[in-house]
Amino acid sequence: MSIASSRSSSDTPQAEESSKATAAEAPEPGLGTRVFQNTAAQLIGRVFSIGFSAATSILLARFLGKERLGEYGAIYAYLALYGFLASFCLEQILAREISVRRAQGAEIFRTATLTALGFSIAGTLLAPLAAPLFGYSGGLRWLIAVAAIDLLILPPLRFSGIIFQVEMRLWYNVVIALVRQAMWLVAVVLLVMRNAAFYEVIIARTLVGILEAVIVVWNVKRVGLVRGKPRFVSSEARMMVREGFPLVLMTLAVAIYHRIDQVMLHKMSGDQVLGPYVIAVQLTELFSALPIALMTSLLPALAQNANDDGKFIRYLGETYRFLLVIVFAACATMRSPSTRSLCAISSAAASSRRTHPIRVPSGARRVWTFIEG
Repeated sequence: MSIASSRSSSDTPQAEESSKATAAEAPEPGLGTRVFQNTAAQLIGRVFSIGFSAATSILLARFLGKERLGEYGAIYAYLALYGFLASFCLEQILAREISVRRAQGAEIFRTATLTALGFSIAGTLLAPLAAPLFGYSGGLRWLIAVAAIDLLILPPLRFSGIIFQVEMRLWYNVVIALVRQAMWLVAVVLLVMRNAAFYEVIIARTLVGILEAVIVVWNVKRVGLVRGKPRFVSSEARMMVREGFPLVLMTLAVAIYHRIDQVMLHKMSGDQVLGPYVIAVQLTELFSALPIALMTSLLPALAQNANDDGKFIRYLGETYRFLLVIVFAACATMRSPSTRSLCAISSAAASSRRTHPIRVPSGARRVWTFIEG
């Protein structure tokens, strides 16, 4: 018995060393495989996200009613106009810089967080002050201040989660986002059960955002992917502000294009008209999931090969062709349900609006007619 036990104990270290060597020799998946895995993870997460969003939207619509739902949408649409101040559009810059300088990741994250917090605090103070100019008065101004914590203050505190994008482990971000949506759905169910006041809905969403930020920071520290010593570097901060400014201008223009209609409807037609329109907008924005998922997965690889023209152009070409194939396949697969959904949404929203009917642009009608065949 003693001889057998001594042999087994002597064999154990050798087995562990051989398993470690085998794991070290195992080839890592190629770039295409990793991009596909990350894109697939985001799209699968989007499928579950649609379920959570649909359930939450239905509960909110039934619980709040048209007028309160319109106020809810108007608050977050108004704050979306200040979204460029939430992070000063540093996410893309952080993904690029950390992809190239991973040894300085903690330093870059600390500098970006403190830099963006200055802009986000300014936006949080500015949004309630300017709210009366857009028709937000009384209690809505205070609700805007509470909601601004979630939309403007918390994004810089979640910057460290970009390391999962850089390391091509986006399933962490997908799971965290699904956990947030699950928590928000549970919160809405509890609010409905106790017949809570409208302001409690805004507070509950803000608390869910705070929990999400805590989960992101905890997971980043647990995995230990961020390298270097955290410290603020003023030269890095100036570089980020300088390079983020063009992105800020673009983001501001996009935010105005996508959200100004809801702000205008709030002031011109009232929140009862705005309610169904908010749901229609949320449904149509789901179609942007695929290109966002693909480019988010590919950005670190593009940043690492920015100086290699051959690889950079090849990656862009392969991405473009892959995106075209997926888009046309999606259009061919869901052409009938999509057209019916678009018509149903437009009809429902139009029936709730007497003075400002929704009109589908002629270009959009031609595209959907072509897809329908």
